[in-house]
Amino acid sequence: PERSTWAQEWYNKFVNLEIPSGGGGYIAPISSPITVTSEMGWRTSPITGAQEFHNAMDLVNGNPTTPILASGDGQVVQAGSNYYDWYGNYTVIKHADGLYTGYAHQSRIDVSVGQN
Repeated sequence: PERSTWAQEWYNKFVNLEIPSGGGGYIAPISSPITVTSEMGWRTSPITGAQEFHNAMDLVNGNPTTPILASGDGQVVQAGSNYYDWYGNYTVIKHADGLYTGYAHQSRIDVSVGQN
């Protein structure tokens, strides 16, 4: 319940967000074949069974040791496990176009804040 307001605020920020045209040269962060296991938005929690807002898109490719690559050039602004508990090891990259990409649930982190 304490996360419901927070979740709704994030949903309101993203629901009508328009992606810049041209795609910005971003690539998929993992190799194919890619399966989306959870889309962004309201869903039934796989842990608690309650309704919750999922603020990301979860991708897998069947290989638990697949490398996770940056989707585009940028600077690492977050790297560690000191974000939200449910993200585990987490990395955030700020891109030149002002967008950010985040990568959660990593088995380890091989980058550091400030690295390009």
